[in-house]
Amino acid sequence: MSLINDMLKDLDARRPDRRRNQAVLLEGLGAVRSPESGAEGLLRNGAWLSFALLVLLVGITLWGSQTAPTRPMEPGALMLAEAIKLLDSASPALLPEVSLPAPRLAAGPAEVRDVALEWRQDRTRLIVELSRETGHVIERDPSGELVTLILTDTRMLDALPALDLSGTPVQTIDARQVGADLRLELDLSADVRSQSTMLASAASARVVVDFYAAQTEAGAAEGSGRPAPGPPSFEKRARPPSLRELAVQTHRHAAALAQQDDIAGAINALGDAVDLDPQYHPAREALASMLLHLGRSEEAVPLLENGLTLDPEYAPFVKLQARALAMQGALVEAVELLRRFERAAGDDPEYQALLAALYQRQGEHARALTYYQRVLRSQSDKAVWWMGLGISLEGESKRKEALAAYRAASLLGGLGADSQRYIGERIAALQRELK
Repeated sequence: MSLINDMLKDLDARRPDRRRNQAVLLEGLGAVRSPESGAEGLLRNGAWLSFALLVLLVGITLWGSQTAPTRPMEPGALMLAEAIKLLDSASPALLPEVSLPAPRLAAGPAEVRDVALEWRQDRTRLIVELSRETGHVIERDPSGELVTLILTDTRMLDALPALDLSGTPVQTIDARQVGADLRLELDLSADVRSQSTMLASAASARVVVDFYAAQTEAGAAEGSGRPAPGPPSFEKRARPPSLRELAVQTHRHAAALAQQDDIAGAINALGDAVDLDPQYHPAREALASMLLHLGRSEEAVPLLENGLTLDPEYAPFVKLQARALAMQGALVEAVELLRRFERAAGDDPEYQALLAALYQRQGEHARALTYYQRVLRSQSDKAVWWMGLGISLEGESKRKEALAAYRAASLLGGLGADSQRYIGERIAALQRELK
């Protein structure tokens, strides 16, 4: 993801303001009645500011309970506290709940964290570090010289690390994604037998596979009286780079081109990386993000459709595809896509906030409120989400509550000038109406 962020950061810095406003749905998870409701909505300093204000609130309360007279709360902390009460209110008249399924957590595929190969006297040991326990199977061809470790429901997002094959019977090792399964294929210089085990803890797991010679010279020498030979030596052969490694290299080259302001070259290089390894998600994700950033949704849609065919529940592709559809005015299709994969997304707040923004675009403020309330309960430092909450509260004629939400958005800051101006106008208007 760091490559994607670096590329988009450079691209965004060079874009004219007109294109910046076109990026609302790419960046964006925010309200839609403001011209910049999502383009600059991600906070840079909101997290520490919110935390500091909450600490201030708690500290003032504790101090006030032990001293007299009671010290009044700071106006900023008071406004934020008032807004946060919106999220904890049990009053159905405040935030009308729509009958929607609660997000369910999905375990998601196991991820490969590291791969190592070791020589241990009488065996070669392959160690695969995983994010969680998963199933595994060993396959071997009749010659015994091609062995495949199949890890079910497992994904490898990075290339295989450079492994030292010297002193081992392993000539090459390659990783290949086949559907939801990851296949680690080892080409060996001799017939071997294998033994595998899975070691798991609450936070990680590892698969250990030991390879032994199928018939050792030591065993043959035992009955003949000949001394057993030392460890066997194996010829080391150069291993050509795998398609995954080539795709990673091409992706890095694309990032370098973007930093040099060669956007066309970066897009072409990312396309090459996707062609080299269609299962290498970071390249497809970066390419789709850049295309959407440039307003080229008609190119991003088929790219993402192919990605979802390969990995139907990969949440970043779903979110990007929903934004692309929304850019084309296909709001109903965008919402249907997000709802279809909502279970796989689990409790991803950006996913939920995107749904809220799209419901708001359709004028379905009650549904939008349900999702804004949900995401702000888990992450209350996003000004753009408070602004979205305020807009939909106004849509439901909840003016007092909308005023509190707008005040929270203004207090947290980090929005674009147009969004900040819009919030100021709504706060002033609502204050006049509520007098």
